[in-house]
Amino acid sequence: MKKKILFILVSVLIVSVLAACNGKSEDGLVNAENSADLSSLLQKGGASKYTYIYFGRPSCEYCQDFKPKLESSLKKTGTQALYYNTDEHRQDKDFTELMEKFDVTKIPYLVKIKDGAIVDSIFDVSKEQDITDFMNK
Repeated sequence: MKKKILFILVSVLIVSVLAACNGKSEDGLVNAENSADLSSLLQKGGASKYTYIYFGRPSCEYCQDFKPKLESSLKKTGTQALYYNTDEHRQDKDFTELMEKFDVTKIPYLVKIKDGAIVDSIFDVSKEQDITDFMNK
């Protein structure tokens, strides 16, 4: 019974995280409003399906090259990803802690989460097909 309640609470939390963001976008990217949105995804008993978080920034030329490929892959796979703009959140008090928690050492960086754990990640991929393959595996 406790597991059911926990699952329901986590499901509601994930839905509220996505709703708290800027809503569904045409390109499959949803802006993360704050680091708590992301940290909650690493809670035990998190989403039972895959969740993706894209770490990048507008001032990064590699991110600007990666983003359209990611958007296309998201559209092809019918998937959404949370977008964490590192320029926008750099002054957040828990920014460094969050980067460490998600093992972000380079950007662009795409992380795959399931059941409250990071299961895979990619960074600085040059081919759209590699992103699509990452999402499909």
